[in-house]
Order: sequence, then C-alpha cells, then structure tokens
Amino acid sequence: TNGDGIGENGLFLQGTLLAAGTEREPIFFGPADASSGKRGLWDSINFTASDAETNVLSHVVVSGAYRGIHSHFSDLSLEDVTVTDSLRGIQFQESTVAGKGIRLARVVTGIRCRDSDVTLRDVEVGDCVSGVHMLRVKGLMEDVRVGPALLYGFRVRESVVEGRRLFAAGGVYGFSLQEAEGSLEFLKQRGAALAGLMGQRSTLSISRSLFEDNGLYGLSFRGGKYVLAGLKIRRYGDVPINREEDPEIEEFSLTVEK
Repeated sequence: TNGDGIGENGLFLQGTLLAAGTEREPIFFGPADASSGKRGLWDSINFTASDAETNVLSHVVVSGAYRGIHSHFSDLSLEDVTVTDSLRGIQFQESTVAGKGIRLARVVTGIRCRDSDVTLRDVEVGDCVSGVHMLRVKGLMEDVRVGPALLYGFRVRESVVEGRRLFAAGGVYGFSLQEAEGSLEFLKQRGAALAGLMGQRSTLSISRSLFEDNGLYGLSFRGGKYVLAGLKIRRYGDVPINREEDPEIEEFSLTVEK
C-alpha cells in the first residue's frame, strides 16, 4: 500500500484460482467497508501468467475495486459474475477469456481488452463512461447491453468480431469500429450524440438492425467496405448515412424515417 486510498491491496495470482459459489450464496470479493459504495478501495483480482489451467470465477461478486478483474497472459472463465462500484469493471490483455452472465454496475469503464481471444455472452453494463472496448481482439459477442454511456457503447479497433443482439444507448457513437472486420446483426441502438454507428476503414456486414434518435447521423462511414441489409434508421439530425473517403456500400432493404 502507498496510502493514497486508491487500489491499495488486492489478489495477485500466478497459479490457478477456482472460485465457485452458488446462485444463492455467491463468493464476495470486496473491501473491509463493503457498505460504503466507494470505488477503488482495493486493486483487483489480478491473474498474471496464469494460463497452465483455466481460472474460474463462477457465482462471484466483486465490489469497491480499482479494476474488478484483471487478466494478463492468462486463461479465464467467468460465469454469473457481478462487478459493482469499481473504476474499471473487467480488463484483460494477451489472454483467453470466456464470459457468460456478467453484470457491471456503477463502474466508470465496463470491459477493456486487447490482443486476446474473447467470448462474451449475456453481458450488461449499466451507466458508464465507456462500455466494451476491444483492440486487436478476435471476439464473439452475443446478447450484450451497454448504457447509457457517455463516450461510446462499443469501440472495436483492429479486430475481427462477430456480434449478435447487441444494444447501445447514449454516447458520442453507439458503435465505433476502426479498421475492423466481421459481421454484426440484430443491433439495437439509440440516443448517440453524433451517429449510431461509425465505421472507419473497416470491412463489415451489418444486418437486421435498428438505429434511432441520433443527433447527427444514423450511420457514418469513412472509407472501407460495408454490406447493409435489413436496416432501419429512424429520427436522425442531418442525413441517415454519412459518407467520407469514398466507402464502398451495398444496401439492401434499407428503411429510413426522418
């Protein structure tokens, strides 16, 4: 501890952790003063070079941390995990992570990951500054809800992703994809300051999705290649689709309502 009151102590693991609670009696990781609701009172559950076996957190609650769960060069399985009152919810890099049934509440940033293989299913991030951020990730996301967010719901950079049934509310952009590849379907998004989805020099298929109540554009593309199929764009400020740097766009069954 250095006595500054932020991220003072935590668990640092270089072996394997199996924490298996039950639905009725989850395992609780938190500060001594768990009822204070303060963020950053301790550091994190920190996995480092823990990839000999899969670490498991099942039916677990993490509260009051700087980073609720942090994984580096590790293999991690998360199921029925709740992180509350933390500055960063979950963060990992150079790891293999599978998460299902994750709830993040009263966190500043939700999930941050880079250079990893990631599977996220049934995830909810409440009010936050940023929701899900992926950099150089191979990822699958299903049934992930974010918002309202201040900056963005989903930000994906230099990654290959598949996404189904994703929801984003608020933010400057609901979805921001930069130099990304993959397919997205059944997106629902509303209330971004600029655009529901921003694609920059990406190669994406976006289908059967709804973008509504956005300040400037429904969708915005800067370079790249996009296939848009079965989209609905409702209530936008300027134009339904903004185009810069000559993006290649194929449109099928596009519905627009001012």
